[in-house]
Amino acid sequence: MVRVHFVGYLRDKVGTKSLEVRLQNPVKFRELIEKYIGGKVGEFIARKRKGLELDDLIVIVNGQSLDLMGGDEALIKNEDEIYILPNISGG
Repeated sequence: MVRVHFVGYLRDKVGTKSLEVRLQNPVKFRELIEKYIGGKVGEFIARKRKGLELDDLIVIVNGQSLDLMGGDEALIKNEDEIYILPNISGG
């Protein structure tokens, strides 16, 4: 199972602190969000990742930034642990 955890205000936005998804084969992160998570949670994450809102998300997979793994095209497999958290910045 892939475990997806939401941190900070995202828990309230998506309505849960974590989800579990069983995959038959590895899938791209984009596909995980669109096909396997879907619904309001998937739409929210996809919108944030596309940068359509000001505060983009940070996605960590097994302790590594998703952006360093190929971004939304990175392969996700069973047993992966994913943390999605708000980008914290300021000046």
